[in-house]
Amino acid sequence: MWRCFDAWSNYNLANTLRVSYTYPLFKKVGNAFVKIYGFNKGLKLKEVNGKLCFSGCCEITASMLSGLWFNPYDYVKYLSRSSKGLAYELLDKFDGVSVSIDPWDLKTMFVIMFLSRNTDFHKRTVPWVKALINIVDIEHMEVPEGLDLKAVGSSYQILQLNEVLPLLNEVFRKSGKLNNVGLTYRRTFFNAIKEDLLKIKFVGPKTVYAFALYALGLTTYAPVDRHFADFLIRNSIADEDFTYPNKKYCLKYNCLMNSPCPLRKHCLFFKAYEKFNVLTGWVQVVAYYIGKLKRIRT
Repeated sequence: MWRCFDAWSNYNLANTLRVSYTYPLFKKVGNAFVKIYGFNKGLKLKEVNGKLCFSGCCEITASMLSGLWFNPYDYVKYLSRSSKGLAYELLDKFDGVSVSIDPWDLKTMFVIMFLSRNTDFHKRTVPWVKALINIVDIEHMEVPEGLDLKAVGSSYQILQLNEVLPLLNEVFRKSGKLNNVGLTYRRTFFNAIKEDLLKIKFVGPKTVYAFALYALGLTTYAPVDRHFADFLIRNSIADEDFTYPNKKYCLKYNCLMNSPCPLRKHCLFFKAYEKFNVLTGWVQVVAYYIGKLKRIRT
């Protein structure tokens, strides 16, 4: 049975999913996107005459997975005058892109982000994930004995995942489950797990901040990929002495809590946060979309 609710005027489901780490968990069937793994497997999302229609889940789930839980128009008015100007320029260009999140399949989302490092997301990460979820129950960490992940691929990302899976399982066992997807609970969960995630070998701030944004919907965070970095530099938000978030300092300091990180003055992430605050994550999504995917059709 299909149910529907209103979307904003130029919202686009296909574009929103395509720029999210939730994308490998969906398959396009006709005019609908079907979730093929994890929480509410089999649910369907589609757009019909300016509405988001859903089947196989509740409205909250549909809202979060579709990105309609976050309307950027609601937050622009709180920015400074100079920040508003740039934000409104992006709203003119963003083609309905929002932030699709999945706070139910947390381990799976982290694995997707881990596999996305330094590679083409759509050409390599998406096929890896689709192959992986056919042989491993990532969310419950049920890995068949003797499983060789080389069946999925031979890249260093896959080989490193072999080492990381047991560590990741321990981190999530220690943190417990996210039993409520309300904002306060999601924020508390991230604050409790951030340090342990950063301590995992091969994991850096980009992956952990992507987890905060795309799994938990904490839009004050954003992974600083090359598209976001280029955007910040091109718009003079970062100076020529910019630096990327550093694992050593991100472990020690929380710059969103005014802790005295020595890199804060030039850190690309913090400069973005200073400029856009709760819109930081959405701006990163749009920067990625404009930088790489705007001409690619779903």
